[in-house]
Amino acid sequence: MEKGVSKLKIALITIGQSPRIDLYNDLRDYLEKMNYIEIGVLDDYSIDEILKKLRPKPGEDFYVTRLKNGSWVKVSIDKITSELQRKIFEVEEQVDLIVLLCTGKLNVVSKKPLLSLDELLISIVSILKPKKLGVLIPEIKQYDLAYSKWSNVAEGSIVIVNYNPYGEKENILIDRLKDLKEADLVVLDCIGYTRRHAEIIKKYLDKPVVLPRTLVFSIVNDLISG
Repeated sequence: MEKGVSKLKIALITIGQSPRIDLYNDLRDYLEKMNYIEIGVLDDYSIDEILKKLRPKPGEDFYVTRLKNGSWVKVSIDKITSELQRKIFEVEEQVDLIVLLCTGKLNVVSKKPLLSLDELLISIVSILKPKKLGVLIPEIKQYDLAYSKWSNVAEGSIVIVNYNPYGEKENILIDRLKDLKEADLVVLDCIGYTRRHAEIIKKYLDKPVVLPRTLVFSIVNDLISG
């Protein structure tokens, strides 16, 4: 469904299912200005098909994503990347800009400009040069993947804490923040983290927080306002 007022037509692609009601409710102030189509890589899949075709094998790297019913699943990075590339090829002739709503590294290409949250986050943290970087990830089994991603970016040490934005309550987040109290900067490494999550972290840690969803949509907002 197309919405918004900008001339620039944008494809918002999630590796899960659309619509991402959680994003719309959190980012209404940005999205109401945009002319966009929302696409989920898993839109054509039932939960049984997702589990059968895209579930990671034991020990395989994975991402966590949201389904349209509010539940969440783990998907193999290799398999979801192939599906994502197919979706990009299907939609790229219809739009001027593609925005990937995932903070993980996704090796895809497009004829059209493509905004990658993975690259944006790494660039921001590289500029800020924190001495101790705090990273929030959805699942503890993503620790090695996250460490590999961020260890070359932080100036000093990193501490990684897991909190699932789709499946865990706020009190669990608050309890785990004690492990991030020495961090100079906290990166929320999943598009599922909300403004509310960022506010909680700022309140309890009094540290700057990089929230992917507001970062990417503020950039897109500047593009369509120019």
